This record gives sequence, structure tokens and C-alpha cells, in this order.
Amino acid sequence: TSNVDWITITSGSSGSGNGTVVYAVAANPSSRSSIGTLTVASQTFTVTQAGITVPAFISRSDCLFNWAESIYPNLFAPMGAISNTLAPCYYRYYPQTNAYLATSSADNHVYYLGPLSNNSILDVGALSPWLSTAGCQ
Repeated sequence: TSNVDWITITSGSSGSGNGTVVYAVAANPSSRSSIGTLTVASQTFTVTQAGITVPAFISRSDCLFNWAESIYPNLFAPMGAISNTLAPCYYRYYPQTNAYLATSSADNHVYYLGPLSNNSILDVGALSPWLSTAGCQ
């Protein structure tokens, strides 16, 4: 048996005596590592799964988006909107305020689109100073 849903026994889950147990481990979509156990014939085995590596551009952009949501909640609501990619942009859409906040890997700038810009794309400057202001470096 397994204590987590991402480890499943695919064959050999019943019977007695010698035998083979085959198990599968689902991919870890998180950047955090996961730990689970598999118990076979009263013996427990630990399975440790590394998290995915998040590119620095994305993790810094997410940090900036989180900061903007906390500092400017009237512009970027709800907090914790899902991040998306439409190359070369990485962005969040905020349905309550009908606004987008984006970073571009093409020019390393930050962009806003929403009511304050009359729904036009507004280049709010280079990414680096915003990252410094938000404490995301």
C-alpha cells in the first residue's frame, strides 16, 4: 500500500510468498520535493521525488506578481491568479479588475493592460528595477 496518491502499485499487490511488486510514480508538477512511502510485506520503503526546476525568469516574475497583488490589491484582484505563458510573455489575468500584468523575456520589461491604460498595453519599465523594489532578486 502507499500513503500518497502519486505512488500506485500496478501489479503484485496481493498474494503470499516470494514475488514481484511493480509500482508507478506520477510526475511531480511542483517545484517542491515530495516524499511518500510504499509498504510491501510489512516493509516500508520511502520514495523521494525531486521537484521541477523553475526557470529563474518565471520564479522572479511570480515573486513580482505576488508583490504587486499585495501592494496594489485594487489593481490586481483576486490575489493568487494563475500565471500563464504566451511566448515571450509570462502573465497573470485578474478577472475582478479586468487587468493583465506581464513580463517579457524578449526585452525584460513589465507590461500592464487594463482600465488604467484604457485597455492598451502599457510598458511600465525594465524588469530589473521592479524586481529590486519588490525584493525579488
